This record gives sequence, structure tokens and C-alpha cells, in this order.
Amino acid sequence: MERPLTSAVTPEATPPVWLQEKTQRLQALFNQREQKGGDLHPVGELMQDFEPPMQQKKFSEAEALVDRAFKLLAETTPQEQPPPPSQAGRPQSLQQKVQRLQALFEQRQQEGGRSATGRRAAARLRPPHTATEVQ
Repeated sequence: MERPLTSAVTPEATPPVWLQEKTQRLQALFNQREQKGGDLHPVGELMQDFEPPMQQKKFSEAEALVDRAFKLLAETTPQEQPPPPSQAGRPQSLQQKVQRLQALFEQRQQEGGRSATGRRAAARLRPPHTATEVQ
């Protein structure tokens, strides 16, 4: 469930459009991070101080709080998991080719073995010290 990061502002303290847009972008990013499970407690605490400058029409102070909230959100971005060790350091294109080859290999095994072409291809994939002579 999305929760508002900022409360409603009274009509007499209507913020400028640029601040409204910035606050909306912050709200969207906050909601996105909340769905991903990031630690948003520091941002929530910071934004508790947002309402007084807005009501006092101190929009530059309010903007500074929004900017700090953006910075905090950037610092709490969940890190992506590294690839499994067997594929670490391989270019993405090579990983995709290896996956396709493995799928083809499994398919051929299920079909009942390999053709002469398959044996030659398999021999090329083996390390040099284990390669056997192919007919």
C-alpha cells in the first residue's frame, strides 16, 4: 500500500509548480523503493520536517529537504546481486551463448545421442588436455 510521503498543503501555502513536480518525483521514487524493500526509515524521518517550511512558504527550505531525501534514497538503493561465480567476469553475450549450447546439448542427449558434428563440437569445447581424437 502506498503511503504519502508528504501531507496535504493548505491552499494559501500552494508551492510553486517546480517544487510540486520535484515532490511528486520523490514520492514515486519512495514508493518504488518501498516495494523493493529498501530501508526508508531515514527518509521518512527527514520528511517529517517538510510540512513546517511549506506552511511558512519557505519553499527553498522545503526543496533542500526534498534534495536531502533524494540523496538518502540514492544511498539506500538495494544493490543488485552479483552473477553466480561460474559466470562472473563473462560478457553477457558469452553467457547467453553458453546457455544456448547447454540447452542444445541437453536436447540432443534427450533425442538419443550426438551426431558426428556434435562429437566434433563437443571435442572443441573440452579443455586441450582432455580432448579425444574425433573420427
